[in-house]
Amino acid sequence: MVDGQEESRAGDLNRFDFLGRPVTRRTLLIGAIALAVLIPSCVCCLGMLLAGDYVLAEFDCGHGRSILLYADNFCDQADIPLYEVRQGSRVVAPKFCTTAIFDCGHILTAKDFKLVTREGGNLAAVVWISQGEPILIYDFASGKSWPRGDSDPSDELDLKKRLAVDAATGASE
Repeated sequence: MVDGQEESRAGDLNRFDFLGRPVTRRTLLIGAIALAVLIPSCVCCLGMLLAGDYVLAEFDCGHGRSILLYADNFCDQADIPLYEVRQGSRVVAPKFCTTAIFDCGHILTAKDFKLVTREGGNLAAVVWISQGEPILIYDFASGKSWPRGDSDPSDELDLKKRLAVDAATGASE
């Protein structure tokens, strides 16, 4: 640059150098406003994503055994609750998807589900009451569960047949 241009730039109070580039006050103001608006919303979203799942319901299956249903803290359009099976403090079936899919506008609570047991409590299922169908089944004797990514398709049929859920009454042994 020639000396005259350098002097005219230095005299212009509306221009600043940022990382070696000329920036106007207007650009700085717009950037500051954008950051002021975006940072709190990003922090909120990040917090929701980091928060992860929460326990939607916990079902006591007796003998120190339980089934936990988890829902996601952040729901975009639809959510699929996860389940986990515990025996005491030990996880015997890690978190996996249930067959329930619900709209985020519908808030589920523990009252939307019920526990049904068979075979002296060794076969347990969680039923979504409004749908009348089991969303998960777990066999404490064999460790088989449905749904599960690594399960044999015949496991589902066997577990459902043994369960024979009476959706209307939810009767158990």
